[in-house]
Amino acid sequence: RTAWAALALTALRVKECHADDALTVLYDHRRLLRDKAKKGKGGLRDEVRRIYQEHFDGSTHTFTHSFVIGRVGDMCDRAFAVGSSLSEATYVRARADVTKGRPQQTGRRRERHDQRLIARRHLDAFVCRMNEGIHGGGQSRQQQVLHAQD
Repeated sequence: RTAWAALALTALRVKECHADDALTVLYDHRRLLRDKAKKGKGGLRDEVRRIYQEHFDGSTHTFTHSFVIGRVGDMCDRAFAVGSSLSEATYVRARADVTKGRPQQTGRRRERHDQRLIARRHLDAFVCRMNEGIHGGGQSRQQQVLHAQD
């Protein structure tokens, strides 16, 4: 067994059952979690976020110790993340999504798009102002000559 698997088993506090059976349960849990994430719209981060949302107490802003993998329950959110083989980044981001009330993937994508659009508009306006200064008010040389003759 690898050190990673031993860490996961320790985090899950699986001592009373046979180790091979515990590994099978752990791998099945991970496979099912990732299958759900593939079928959903938001990927693994939003799937984990959905699970975390069920265990989050908004009045105290804490997570309950009621996460369950297989027959092992009474886990904290960190033990669930280790047992689910989540990267630290996925764990931190999904947890922050819940605690800070962030939108799911489609909402996050829309916010990023809106921010880029605003930045692009500012940049385009700046370029237009710069061009007006370089080209004498945005008119071509021919238009300037025509206006000077009037």
